[in-house]
Amino acid sequence: MAKVKQTTKKQHNKDFYIVLSASILESDLNPGEKIALGMIVSLARSTGKSTATMQTMANMIGVSKRTMQNYVKTLVEKEYLIFEWVGNNRHFKPLESLKKDTDAKAIITSDILKNKALTLTYKITQGLLIARGINTDEGGYRFDSMEDLAKYIGLSLSSAYRHIYELLRARTIKRHEDHRYMFISNDSYSKKKHKAFKEKLEHIDLSKDIHIDPHVEDVLDEIYKSMR
Repeated sequence: MAKVKQTTKKQHNKDFYIVLSASILESDLNPGEKIALGMIVSLARSTGKSTATMQTMANMIGVSKRTMQNYVKTLVEKEYLIFEWVGNNRHFKPLESLKKDTDAKAIITSDILKNKALTLTYKITQGLLIARGINTDEGGYRFDSMEDLAKYIGLSLSSAYRHIYELLRARTIKRHEDHRYMFISNDSYSKKKHKAFKEKLEHIDLSKDIHIDPHVEDVLDEIYKSMR
């Protein structure tokens, strides 16, 4: 699900993203702990455990090593993680239920994680907007109203306005020229996905007379749904 790999320190500096599932977002954790847990779950996706050092994980989400240690301490105490010592390093294993939870409620990209202008709470809101608009022809999801957007991101109306204001001020999102409640993410991953989506649309005849298998891939699924 997530494109975070068990790699060298040099490779960790490349673009990546972490996925936050609904179960993580709805947990009793604070924003930083949720992001840390999402990252560790992502790192453990292929091998069942994260072997990244504390400093590497801290660098990946843009916090200090001490802050990352505090996050991990809480995650272990609340039994979201278990760990084992391998030499002088700890390997972390998230709950099996978290590894099997493959829904992408929020997608937070490396450039957003490292953006010092945003608090962790704003980064989660950005991740929710990225996930909602990732496979659309316009690069963002058209909400019916701010109330609709606030409900989706799980905030009060006043908090939703504040979050959108801060994201616009940080220039990590932009408002669509024609749709007042559509906000397009400026992160590098969304731009690449949007470009790929538009290229696919250019080569697909959207005539209803053509049958499209809805299980081929996510992009085609979206097109199939729009035709029904």
